[in-house]
Amino acid sequence: MQSMTRRTALALALMPGAFGLAGCRGESAAVVPETGYVKGRAVDDEGRPLAGIQVSAVYQSYGGGRAMRYGASHSRTDVTGADGSYRIRISDMAPGEYSASAYRPGSGGDAGTQVALVAEDPSLFANNAATIRNFRMEFVEQLPGNPYGNGGIFVVETVFGHTVAFADIEVTLQPTGGGRTIVRRLRQTGEGWVATGVPPGQYRASATLGGRPLLMNASGMDDGSDPFATSLVGNFKGGFSGNLFRVRVKPN
Repeated sequence: MQSMTRRTALALALMPGAFGLAGCRGESAAVVPETGYVKGRAVDDEGRPLAGIQVSAVYQSYGGGRAMRYGASHSRTDVTGADGSYRIRISDMAPGEYSASAYRPGSGGDAGTQVALVAEDPSLFANNAATIRNFRMEFVEQLPGNPYGNGGIFVVETVFGHTVAFADIEVTLQPTGGGRTIVRRLRQTGEGWVATGVPPGQYRASATLGGRPLLMNASGMDDGSDPFATSLVGNFKGGFSGNLFRVRVKPN
């Protein structure tokens, strides 16, 4: 009997999705594909299910049969339940390829503070396929098609009359309420030289160049009206509004 129990346990352990993906981090493995639907789960950065996440399937193809009547913005949305799961029927939608995206709703109904979740698989899928798309709530520096990621954007500019080597600047963002300190090199984007993917919250920011601290202020004024310091405190609200923390720097 003991031998049989061991064999049964081993067989269960080898079954795909028997205990989810990597133990507790994979409730997503238990999702069963269903033709004509996109399904999956949303979890936090520790693999726990997230309820209330808005997941949308959005039409991406152009032309061909019914598609011309629906248009490129044709989409359908579901909201994840207590187990983090969602299910969207797309077999009756415009034929073609679709993308799936997920967002944590903004606080107080403010769409400007909603945050994109990271897709496990960002590739397109057909509306007649059996598709699984899972999402994770974590903050990253970049997303497909979005060089700014899904968190706060720390922007560094120079004070007029001063020159610095932006690529060599290292910034430190320390949460004022405790938590993980973020240390990053700047990178160049359309917004300028930035550090991105910062979780919402209040941070004390500082920057160094070649190991030497830089002076910074918020306005860029060098007339004494906005004193320079080796660090400043600022907030990231999250989402795509109010998520910029911009400073001007000069050598110390």
